Amino acid sequence: MKKTRATHRSGFLTASLLAVCGLAGCGGGPTAPSQPATRNPATTDLAAPTILSVTPSIGSTGGGAAIAITGTGLLRGSRVAIGTTTVAAYFYNNRLFVTTPSHEPGSVDVTVTNVDGQNAVAIGAYTFAAPESFDVNGNWRGVSFAGDYDEPFTFTVVNGAVVSITCAMSGLVRLSPPAPFIHGDFSFTEENVVAISGRIVAPNEAKGVVNIGLSGSVSLSPCVGAEWHATRE
Repeated sequence: MKKTRATHRSGFLTASLLAVCGLAGCGGGPTAPSQPATRNPATTDLAAPTILSVTPSIGSTGGGAAIAITGTGLLRGSRVAIGTTTVAAYFYNNRLFVTTPSHEPGSVDVTVTNVDGQNAVAIGAYTFAAPESFDVNGNWRGVSFAGDYDEPFTFTVVNGAVVSITCAMSGLVRLSPPAPFIHGDFSFTEENVVAISGRIVAPNEAKGVVNIGLSGSVSLSPCVGAEWHATRE
C-alpha cells in the first residue's frame, strides 16, 4: 500500500532520520558523557542542555549517517557540531536529528549549543570508521521514493556483495553477477533491466539510487531514478 510522503524532497533526510530510529532503534551506542553546560552572560531562564546519548555512535568516514541526540534542555533551533563541523539539526519529539559530515577516522566530540548560548559537550561520543570495516551481510529493508510516494525497498548481501533487490511491486530481482561492496560502495547495471548503486553510511544504514524497467520508465515511478534508504534487519 502506498504511503503519501509527509515531507518535501528536501525534507527526506529528516524523514530518513526518523525511519532509522523506528527500524533500527537508532543504533545501540554507549551513553555519551556530557560536560556541564556553559552559560552566556546574557542568559535567559532556559534550562542548560545535557546530552545523554548519541545513537548510533559510529558511522562511515564518508559521512551521510543519520544520528539522534537525546538529552535534556534540547530546543528547536539548537546548533549541533560533530567534531569541529557544524551540521543542520532537526528537532522532533525532544530530540535532535542530524546527518554526519565526512571526517577522517577517529572519535570526535558532539556539541549542542542552545539558542541562549548554553551548551553541552559529549566527549568522544561519535566515531568515524572506514566503511569497509562494517559487516554488511544480511537483509536490508527500507523505502524507495520519487515524487509523493514511498514504496518498500529491500536488498540482500551475501559474502559482502548484493545478490538481490526488490522495489515496490518488482518482485525479486537477482543481480548476476552479485555487486560487491568496494570501500563501502556498490553498483550494478543490466541494460534495460535494472541499475542500482548505493553506499554504506553506518553499520546499519545505507542509501542510494535505483532504476528498474529502464525501457519502460514512468515519470516519478518509485523505482525509476528513485532514491532509496534502508537499514539492516
